[in-house]
Amino acid sequence: MNEFDNIYHTDEYRRFMVQKEENISDLCREERTIPLDLGYSLWCGEYAHRTDNGRSYRCRLFSPEGKMIYGYTFYYSSFHETAVQVLSAPEGLYFFYTEGLYGYSVLRLSDMEQMHYVPRGNSGESFIITDLHYCSENRIAAAGGCFWAYPYDVALIDLSEPMKEPEKMTTLFPIINPENGYGRFEDLNFVRWEKGGRLIVRTDAGEEFAFNTNDLRKFMD
Repeated sequence: MNEFDNIYHTDEYRRFMVQKEENISDLCREERTIPLDLGYSLWCGEYAHRTDNGRSYRCRLFSPEGKMIYGYTFYYSSFHETAVQVLSAPEGLYFFYTEGLYGYSVLRLSDMEQMHYVPRGNSGESFIITDLHYCSENRIAAAGGCFWAYPYDVALIDLSEPMKEPEKMTTLFPIINPENGYGRFEDLNFVRWEKGGRLIVRTDAGEEFAFNTNDLRKFMD
C-alpha cells in the first residue's frame, strides 16, 4: 500500500466520518463569515461535541449574490481560514477546502462536481494543510503546514487538473535539507510567488530558497 493512496471513499474512512458526525451536538458556540476572492464568502459555525471537549465546524459557501451554494463540515477543532480559497483558472472557478486534519477537497463551481483526497499516510499520519498559496501562472499551490508534531514545512500541490486526485504531495524540507536533521533549521515557510511562477521559501534561520516552475514540476514527478 502507498502512503499517498486516497482512502476517502473506503468503507473504513466512511465509518470513521459517520462517528465524527454523530458526535456533533446542536450547540453552536460561535459563528463567523470569511470573505473570499471574487465576492464569495464562507459562513462557519463552531459546534460543540457530545462526548469530548472538541469542536467541529459547519460551513456554508455563498455566491457573490448572497445565495448559499454549498455546505460541508470540517471535522476537527482547529479550523484554518487560510486553507480555504476560491481559485481562478482559464476554464472556470474552483473552491479549495479541507474537511478534516488530512488531505483536501475541490469543488468545481460551474457544475458543483467534487474531488476529495485523503492520503493513507504513514501509520495514519500525513501532511496537515494550514494555509494555501496558489499561483495561477503555473497552477501549483504551495501549502504551508506540517506532519503531526514535526516542524513547519511547505508542500507542493499540482492543481493543473484540480478534479484529478494527486499522485502525491511533495514537501520541500527533505529536498532543501536531505539529511533531515534540525541543526541547520527547523521550520520552512512560504514567502511569496514571483512573476513567472518562481517560489520563494524561507527557513526559521532566515535563509531563503528560490525554485522556478521547472524545478517544482521535477520535484512533483
